[in-house]
Amino acid sequence: MVDENELLDILDKFDAEITPLPETPNKRPFVDSVQDGPLSSSITKTVFFGDEDESKGDLTLTFIGPNGVDLLECLAVETLSKYLTDSSVSLFRQAFVEVENPLATHVSTYNDDYIKTAINIDFSNISIEDIDEMPKKITEVLSSHETELDINRIRDVVDQSKWDLIYEAENDDDTFVTSVIYQFIYGDKSSNDLPGYLKDLKDYEILMSWEPAKWRSLYTKYFVSNPSLFIIAKPSKELYRSNRKASKQLLKDRKAKLGPEGLKKLATKLEAAIEKNNNPIPEEILESFGYPDVAKIKFIQTQSIAAGKNHDVANDVSLAVTRKVENDTPKGFPLYLHFENIKSNFVTVDLLCSSFEIDQKLLNYIHVFVSLFTLPLEQDGKLVPYSEVVKDVQRDTISATVSTSFDNNFQEFVDFKIVARNENYEKVIDWYTKLLFHTKFTQDRVKVAVEKALNNLPSKKRSGYSMLNTLMNKHIRTERSLARAQRTYLVEAFLKDVLKTIDDDFDTVARDLEQFRQQLIKQNNLRVLVVADVARLEHPVASWETFAANFKSMSEPLTDLPYTSKVLTDVGKLESSGKCYIISTPGSSASYMDLMARIPLDANAQESAKILLAAEVLQCVEGPFWRGIRGSGLAYGANVYHVVEWGTVIYDIYRGVDVEKCFEVGKEIVQSYASEVQQINDKALHGAMSSVVNSLVNGQTNYVSAAYRKFFDQVLMKRGPDYNQTLVKSLSQVTSQDVVDVLKKYFLPMFDPKSSVCFVCCSPSKVESIEKFFNSKGYATSVEYVAADDGEESYESDEDEDGDDDEDDYSDTEDDGDEGEDETDSGSD
Repeated sequence: MVDENELLDILDKFDAEITPLPETPNKRPFVDSVQDGPLSSSITKTVFFGDEDESKGDLTLTFIGPNGVDLLECLAVETLSKYLTDSSVSLFRQAFVEVENPLATHVSTYNDDYIKTAINIDFSNISIEDIDEMPKKITEVLSSHETELDINRIRDVVDQSKWDLIYEAENDDDTFVTSVIYQFIYGDKSSNDLPGYLKDLKDYEILMSWEPAKWRSLYTKYFVSNPSLFIIAKPSKELYRSNRKASKQLLKDRKAKLGPEGLKKLATKLEAAIEKNNNPIPEEILESFGYPDVAKIKFIQTQSIAAGKNHDVANDVSLAVTRKVENDTPKGFPLYLHFENIKSNFVTVDLLCSSFEIDQKLLNYIHVFVSLFTLPLEQDGKLVPYSEVVKDVQRDTISATVSTSFDNNFQEFVDFKIVARNENYEKVIDWYTKLLFHTKFTQDRVKVAVEKALNNLPSKKRSGYSMLNTLMNKHIRTERSLARAQRTYLVEAFLKDVLKTIDDDFDTVARDLEQFRQQLIKQNNLRVLVVADVARLEHPVASWETFAANFKSMSEPLTDLPYTSKVLTDVGKLESSGKCYIISTPGSSASYMDLMARIPLDANAQESAKILLAAEVLQCVEGPFWRGIRGSGLAYGANVYHVVEWGTVIYDIYRGVDVEKCFEVGKEIVQSYASEVQQINDKALHGAMSSVVNSLVNGQTNYVSAAYRKFFDQVLMKRGPDYNQTLVKSLSQVTSQDVVDVLKKYFLPMFDPKSSVCFVCCSPSKVESIEKFFNSKGYATSVEYVAADDGEESYESDEDEDGDDDEDDYSDTEDDGDEGEDETDSGSD
């Protein structure tokens, strides 16, 4: 939270330093110049990208939409785009995704908002045998639906979008910032139209009143009669191999053309550029920014309230809201309930279940179980189709999801999460009763879930960062780990076997899934977290009685928290160090590396503050890693982060050109500061502290994120409700010598094979040199190759015909687009 008067004062001073605008406004070339006309006819283009795996491609469909300043029509077109794509009951997903033998694994939409709006619809992971026919099939689906628009569902989408916007506005300031920037660029220069972007929700009310004929007219105008652009992206083994050869030949020709003297001149020019780049920033510029006053840092406060079997919180009975919860708690209430009281129009309810209760042999079924919210429902002796279930859930909620972590932490949890309006609190509980206890695993829906998981694999294999995370999970976690099981690449054989069994013996699969459900969803394995304005909930606790009645046993003690430390291998515990695991995937031309070492599992705020500051001193903008690694072109990113849940510090290289040099330079930098050859001055320390505080504050920009953080600190990590405040105070007490000591104690061991483990993902052309390098450093290396879908692993050597191994091979076209997030997240939104 910020001091508004101080913020406005800073802004006034900043505005005073800006050169006044000219009396005659400058022209806006993107508005005032002649605009491109619409497409005269539909176009289909095919582009190829290099990859050994030629099994799956992608497709993008684009239409030119309305003028961006026509807010009502833009909103109406966006509504139709969502109607086509945004859930498992949307037109495109019903036609291409949620079917047996799906043609794609995902469909999504987004708009490019310029002077005219571009409507983009992406289709992912299309079988290469079907991809050329997809434009025709998509066009046919759009045309045939022209007279079949579901007006009721369109109105549902309008209403959902309205509440999505309200929720987003409550939790994300960028909602308003984006609108203001767009108006500034494209709107009226006088800004008289700005209130239309921000003031109210009347456009949603207008759209709710539109007659079917108006919706059909708009649909025809933009999605049927409107010329379109189809871009088909196909993988090409031939292109992958020819690009590698061409890159090497280009480099060889360039060297031959320059000759020894030309290369010397370029080296001199590069050295001069590096020297200029490394010139220190003038002290007066740095000092003009000042340093934050730690005492003024105020985090958003929430009130924790325990009910039922929750003994993690001492209730403050002086608060009226606490007394309300306690008075509403029935005698002997059997569930664990934790409330975080905030100011909000919405309620967020998480049900956290430990995966340690599930038999190890069943864990791989997580890839099916996450579809729990999109299954048919057994109700009153009848089976309600999944499509009706999804529609009804969407009407009553903002979102409903199943994931394999809590807020990207504690990845051995299964987290059921529903967000809804406050007045729908009891409906949320009712939906949990239906979805957790009365959904049915049917043959068709289970098959769709398994096929979707398998069809997603080619895109996962193309992502170097995703495969690095998969490699780590494979070696640091045991097969008892849910986080390991949810990496599709590691359970591919299991999923293929399940796919066969579905057709031959579905009853066996159904029994396994029901056993998974029964073992996971038990009264003593549920921790319920409710984040809401509790005073506005009529019966915050008693409303759960009907839900609790579904459990047969009520007396068993609460299960333990599923700490990752309990499912670590000897490698994960760093009891077996000195290993370097390398995975090669041809779809990623960049390299990725993680070096892992230990920190205390029970690190307190004081020790954590030292580790955070030491990391930030190294990785801050224009800091040692920035200049030595990113600035010199060795990698796009170099960072150090620590995982508090299982006591690990990691040196991470993202999209590296040369991970060997990243290792060397990283080690040299850490060594130079640890040995005090390079000094950590007060400015570097204060700057690092500002960056850490900024990160902590950015992690709690709204009430929900603050509530989640408090629950994480207080209940899951057991380090108290005010941990962040304690951490910030500790930061101000860290000295330069403390940072040096941490670098010696925790950071240098990351580069020592006696105390670290290394993971690398790279292209096949890099394997030999990387393996040789880490062997020379004392690591025992092992290599695995990611095979193409046909199982082929015949990768060509990177050696030239004359035997030279060119170490300077690189590519600047890498764009993985996948940050390795949980692969199994799913939901009805």
